[in-house]
Amino acid sequence: MDIIFDIDGTLFDISHRIHFVLSEPKNWKGFYDGMKSDKQIKEMCLLLVSCAKDTSNRIVFCTGRDENYRDVTLEQIKGIFENMSQPINQIALYMRGKKDFRKDYEVKHDLYKKMLEDGYSPQIVFEDKATVVEMWNSIGVRCFRV
Repeated sequence: MDIIFDIDGTLFDISHRIHFVLSEPKNWKGFYDGMKSDKQIKEMCLLLVSCAKDTSNRIVFCTGRDENYRDVTLEQIKGIFENMSQPINQIALYMRGKKDFRKDYEVKHDLYKKMLEDGYSPQIVFEDKATVVEMWNSIGVRCFRV
């Protein structure tokens, strides 16, 4: 089974940096600069590792973070598995383009199409944002809001 996990607000607590984007003008640089201080959300990370242990599952990460932050994001994902003493062989990470300023649900809908092209067939998604949860459910992919 292919299972999608969102990153910000789902696997990592972003409460310490969310204030950068809650008012206008949004300070995306400040928001993203704080990523290295994110703390893992333990329960969701345990769920992720549990899903990954089943070799019939393929884990896909889908985030609204843009490609400028790929390296930091990969390190954070690897850190989850290192903390749980669980090896991870491959990381399928889908991210927004560097100059893509569309809404998360629009970006993730297009990333979903790319996943399908790449041979994935996601059946379950874990996501924190209501508008994105609604998008997943509207296209027939069962999404759990966390």
